Amino acid sequence: MNRRGMTLVEVLITLTITAGIVVLSMTLLADIARQARGRLERAGAAETLRTVAAVLDRELWSVGWDSLGGSDVDSLGSTGVVTRAMRATGLACRLAPDTVEVASDSSRWFAERQPVPGRDSLLLYLEGDSTAMVNAWLPLPIVAVGAGTCPDGAPSLLLSTSLPPSTITRWRAAAPTPVRTFEVMAFESYSSGAALVFGARGVSSGAVVQPVAGPLAASGLALEYWGTGGAPVLRPDQVREMSGWVRAIPDAELAVGFGRAAAAPPDSLFFRVRLRNVP
Repeated sequence: MNRRGMTLVEVLITLTITAGIVVLSMTLLADIARQARGRLERAGAAETLRTVAAVLDRELWSVGWDSLGGSDVDSLGSTGVVTRAMRATGLACRLAPDTVEVASDSSRWFAERQPVPGRDSLLLYLEGDSTAMVNAWLPLPIVAVGAGTCPDGAPSLLLSTSLPPSTITRWRAAAPTPVRTFEVMAFESYSSGAALVFGARGVSSGAVVQPVAGPLAASGLALEYWGTGGAPVLRPDQVREMSGWVRAIPDAELAVGFGRAAAAPPDSLFFRVRLRNVP
């Protein structure tokens, strides 16, 4: 039998073609990985922008000011704001000098969570009467929380507080009347290691800041405050509207290793929140 193997030239040609195919495949795979990485990082930055804007809109929409409660905004800053954050709303079914009793059935009590003494406080709505209209919210502490029953038989929360009889008489406080609970919160950008992130901090509870979204660019959160007529203001009681920019960096940790791309520029989002409970 006449058998003939591959010559050295044929082997070299085969190896050359195979190497070329491998190089082209690796180049194509690297390009696909780079594009996928870029999409993942962009998606992370877009999610950061949406989260920051959603948190600020959700926590600030109920912020307001009145003659008794003062401003719900505690302090203003270019990279953060401290404000009363509403946690529940309901209807008081009975008032006493040491207790505000709130109906806790599902038709009259809407709560993100139950009140926590020391962490949360109370806003009691005072309507007044035909001789003296008040239409304002009176801030009160929450000392303890218990369970009870309203005069109509519905379950209730007993919020121990300090409501002097003179205050009840002066402001003509009477049940039923709306109530709200709130905690003082700070929403701000801060440094965490080598990154700048957006976080929330419970001021009234003395909690440490917790990360919410990030990473942010060097000027990742820039807030501005506006009063009546759209003029810039510096005092919390003058604020009628807030606006600002959020700038997020594409997160390099979302896709690492093969196909690593150069850092992408920050994405940005402009937001504006109109305070609803202001005159």
